[in-house]
Order: sequence, then C-alpha cells, then structure tokens
Amino acid sequence: MVVSARYNGKESFEEWKKDWDLEDRYNFKTVENKWHKIWFDEGVYKTETAIEKKRNYTLANFLYNDVKLNINDVRFYIGLDVITRHKKMNGSDTLDVNNRKTSIYSDDIININEMIDAYGIDAFRIYMMFIGPFNQNVKWSEDSLNGAHKFVGKVFGLFNKITPVTPSRKDLQIMHKTIISISKGIEQLKFNVAISLLMTYVNYLAKLKEIPQICYEVLLKLMSPFAPHLADEMWARLGYNTLIMNENWPSGDIELAKENSATIAIQINGKVRGVIEVERDLDNDEVVKIAKSLDNIAEKLTKIKPKKVIVIPNRIVNIVV
Repeated sequence: MVVSARYNGKESFEEWKKDWDLEDRYNFKTVENKWHKIWFDEGVYKTETAIEKKRNYTLANFLYNDVKLNINDVRFYIGLDVITRHKKMNGSDTLDVNNRKTSIYSDDIININEMIDAYGIDAFRIYMMFIGPFNQNVKWSEDSLNGAHKFVGKVFGLFNKITPVTPSRKDLQIMHKTIISISKGIEQLKFNVAISLLMTYVNYLAKLKEIPQICYEVLLKLMSPFAPHLADEMWARLGYNTLIMNENWPSGDIELAKENSATIAIQINGKVRGVIEVERDLDNDEVVKIAKSLDNIAEKLTKIKPKKVIVIPNRIVNIVV
C-alpha cells in the first residue's frame, strides 16, 4: 500500500487529522462532483470503443440517455457496477459494455436526477442494492432511501473517532468475519445481505471509544463497490494518494474470524441456573471452577455434594447432584 507523504509532514496522526475537521453533515454534492472530475481526469472510464452516443459502462455512473428509467433496470446497472468494482480490486482490469435496453413503459418509473439531487448517488446506490434480492424485481419506495442517506453520513462521521490504536482481538474477529461474509455476499450477488453486514460492522465501530485506523480502512474498501464517492473521499482524508478501486480487496483470515469467547449455560440436574462467558476452548477444569463460583451455584453446592459434572465444551456445564 503506497502512502503519499504520510501525515503530510505533520509530526503525529492527531496533528495531521486536525486539517480534516469535518463539518456536521456529509456534503454529498460537493464530494460526488469532485470525484466525478477526478475519475474523468484519471481516465478511469476510458474505453477503446468509439462512442457516438451515450452508452452504459459498468464502471460509469449514470451515463443514461434518459433520467427516467424502470427501477429494475437501474438496479441492474448498479449491480453490474458493484460486480466490476469488486473484480477490479481482485485483479481484473476489464470494462464491460452493458447493452441492456431500458423498460420505459412500466409503472415503476423513477426520476434518477430527483433522487440523486435529494439524497446523493452513493445513498441511492446503496438503497437500490439493499431494497431486495438482486435477482428479483422490486417495487419502488422512497421511504427507506433516507435511511441509506443517514448511513452514508454515519460512515463519514466515524472519521472523527479514528486513532492509530492497535485493534483488539474482538475488533479483529469482527473485521475478518465481516470481510469474509461480505466478499461471499458480493460473489453470490446477495448485495442486500452484504449491505446489511456493512451496517452491522458500522454499528460495531460506532460503539467503540476509539476506532483503529485499519478497521476503518477495511470498511472503506468493503463499501467502495457500493459507495465509491464516499470511499475515495475518506481514503484521501486518511492520507492516501491512490484511488481505492486500485487497492487490493481485503483478505479475511478464517482463524481470526472465529469467535474468541463462548457463552456457557450452567445447569444443575439439567436445569439452567446461570450463564458464564469465557475464553473459547478454555480448559474444562477451569470452566467448571468458574461455574461453581457463581453465587447461586456455590450456595447450592454448600448443601449437597455433586455426583458428577458433565461438560460440553463451549456450550454447557451440567452439575449432577
């Protein structure tokens, strides 16, 4: 990963970040217009095909002849763009021409420009992929589009909590589990599932007092196929001089993704009397010791001696009396 003049000559991460004091709200119009120009200048969407009229390319954003299109055609275009961005970050450099004809005679016609002007392209893209399974037609509803808009703003706002702190074991477990699940979701065209997982990951990060920078960087990469403008904007604010689509897609570690703790039910004669949370695969003797230390269990055992203790690792401790 190449970093351009890390911290731009500033002595510390905190000092550098002051240069990026965020406004209260995400100004999607400013950000999206800026990145459209940068992408154009960088030749991101160049193709060898002669273009006599506007055509649809999977890496392009809304190069449509008409601003009024059938909702399911729009979802198709955005889905192709998501797929291509994901493939690009996994080593592919191809641009696929989309020659699908639009269904202009339909009850589900939406005005794209109106939606984009009100909520922004990234929020619109996220909502269109989240509204239902990609392989099924959906009915248009604007009610939940504002939720996608707020989600984009929430990701933007997390920047204020980023620090160079080392991620905890739990942070890493959640991060790698999310990488694996979202990668699988995109590959299986389950975009609504992938976005739901993104929301869960963002909610986890939002609860942290300090967000490890690596966790936020992974979030931006995972979001980039769905919200490319936001991803490139925040990637630049982290000090990188590369387009995020030219970065490698994050790789999930199966071992790190495994749960590091286990919730164990404590039973007496098969009836649950308590619950403990311990390190996963902890020695059985240690688990039993912790179980017996619970107040109600300890009180019971002062009156009667256990006949035997049955342990099902990471699940149950059954004390038979």
